[in-house]
This record gives sequence, structure tokens and C-alpha cells, in this order.
Amino acid sequence: MAAPFGILGLETAWGLTGRELIDPGVLSMQEAVHKVTVAPREILHIPIPALAEGQPANLTIFDATTEWTFEKKDIHSKSVNTPFVGERMVGKAWATYNKGQLVDNA
Repeated sequence: MAAPFGILGLETAWGLTGRELIDPGVLSMQEAVHKVTVAPREILHIPIPALAEGQPANLTIFDATTEWTFEKKDIHSKSVNTPFVGERMVGKAWATYNKGQLVDNA
């Protein structure tokens, strides 16, 4: 029997980063944010957007200390393949702005 293709990642990425890296002190919050936002752009030579007056906002508002449990209802991907349902997460995004538009984080 073959396993299903792929595993979802975006829904759990920040909560696992908080739980496994920030909470135990492996990375500071600033280091973790840099590694998931700026570093990939640097590696791929993609311009880093600036947060500046008159420019469309591209940012995420989050609380790095919110503890929550990942549930099936939190899955918004086409893939539902994940071992993390029922797992404790640390850190949660509350709002995301992409090109100046608020994205629903419900």
C-alpha cells in the first residue's frame, strides 16, 4: 500500500517553529522570523519588500506566545495529510496583509 502524496505545512509551520525552536530557546523570535521570511528570499535572490509609507502592506500580525491545539478544522489545504492533528502549537498568526489587502485568517 502506498502513502498519500505530500504533507501540509503552512498551517503548522509557525506553531511548530514556536514550539520546537523558540520556546526551548534554540532560536530567538527575531531569528525565527528572519529564517522563515527573509532568508528564503535571500537564497532565491528575490527582492525583500519594504514596509514603507505609500506601499501596499505585506505583513503578518502574530502572537509568538499563544498556545493552541491544531485540529482538523484548521486545515485549509487541499492535502489533509498531517501527523499534527491534536498537537500543541505555540505562536499564532492573527492577521495577514498581502498587497495591502487583509487576508481572512479564520
